[in-house]
Amino acid sequence: MDITKYMHACFVVTKNSQSIVIDPGKLSSDFVAPKDTVGVVVTHMHEDHWSAEHLARIPGVPVFTTADAAEEMRKFGIEAEVVEAGNTRMAGEFTLTFTGGKHAHIHPDVPVCQNVGILIDNGEIYYPGDSFAEPGVAINVLALPIAAPWMKTSEGMD
Repeated sequence: MDITKYMHACFVVTKNSQSIVIDPGKLSSDFVAPKDTVGVVVTHMHEDHWSAEHLARIPGVPVFTTADAAEEMRKFGIEAEVVEAGNTRMAGEFTLTFTGGKHAHIHPDVPVCQNVGILIDNGEIYYPGDSFAEPGVAINVLALPIAAPWMKTSEGMD
C-alpha cells in the first residue's frame, strides 16, 4: 500500500492500482484526484474535511460519510452513503470498517457533530478523523490529527 498525504486532513491510499480518498477538504489545496479512485471517505461535515469542488473531481465513485455530512452534500447535488460506527463496506479491493461516532469536543458553544473513523483493510491503516475513537484492533499505520485547533497538545500525546 502507498499513502499520499495532501495538505491538512486529506490523504490517498493506493493498492493494486486502486485508490481510496480520505477527507478531501477545502484546506487541501494541493489535492490531485487519482484516476483510479474506487471510493471516498469523509469523516465529518466540517469543510476542512470535504469540499464540493474536490468531490466533483471524483465522479461516479461511492462517498461514505455521516448522516449530517450527507445532508450537507445533498445541497451541492452530491449523493453519499451514510455509515456509522460498526459498519463495514467494500470499495474496490478495500475493506472499510467505520468507528467512532462523535467529533472531539471543540468548545462549549460549538455543537458536536457526527464523526466516523476509518479502519482500512482490517488494521493496515487507521484514521479517526477529528476524534480520539480507538479502533478496537491492532493497527499497522495510524494517521492522527496532531495539530488540530480543537485539541490540546497533551491529548495528541496521549
